[in-house]
Amino acid sequence: MAVTSHPGDRKEMALERDRDKLLLLCAVHHPDHGRIDWQLLARTAQARAGLGQWLSGQVPERSPKATKAQRVLTWALADRRAMAAAEEFVEKQLEAAQQRGAALTTVLDEDYPVNLRLVPDAPPFLFYRGVLTPADARSAAVVGTRKASAEGLSRAAGGTAWLSRLPTVSLPPRRAGSDLHRLCPRDGSATATAALQGLPATAGSARAAVP
Repeated sequence: MAVTSHPGDRKEMALERDRDKLLLLCAVHHPDHGRIDWQLLARTAQARAGLGQWLSGQVPERSPKATKAQRVLTWALADRRAMAAAEEFVEKQLEAAQQRGAALTTVLDEDYPVNLRLVPDAPPFLFYRGVLTPADARSAAVVGTRKASAEGLSRAAGGTAWLSRLPTVSLPPRRAGSDLHRLCPRDGSATATAALQGLPATAGSARAAVP
């Protein structure tokens, strides 16, 4: 018996497939040229048309970063093993996020923070804990370092505590393993991260608000 799906369900399924494809592009890694620039992906793949250009082998921008990305993209689309390795990497990171209770949003999603869309170096995706709402447009970012000083940690702790009492979203540092992850608020306010090395099962970068 045929089952008729609701239009909303089909739309969500299509979005999920597009989201998977975007993450796959983020995960592709060339042995010499590295990864496709994430900020380039974020600003050119915010709609299905832009993502479609990438998937057809065309980088929708002309710039030095785009030239490098074109090399990586052309190689990856022609190399099944490269795409399989990227897919496996994405699956592991999604599993790691799920184990930590983190949700995912991408530039393709409506709940992706509006204020991040306005910056030139926005990440193509975020893993977050808590709830993202339109009110998050008023938000603050906490950017850290791997080896923060005692004074720096003390100042950051006071700052994040103050921020957590405001109607804001605290975005923990995007740098994997930063000491400031320990200072993220634990009061249920939303926290997010864009992991540079992927979600950590391996690095601490997706540990937003996790003790």
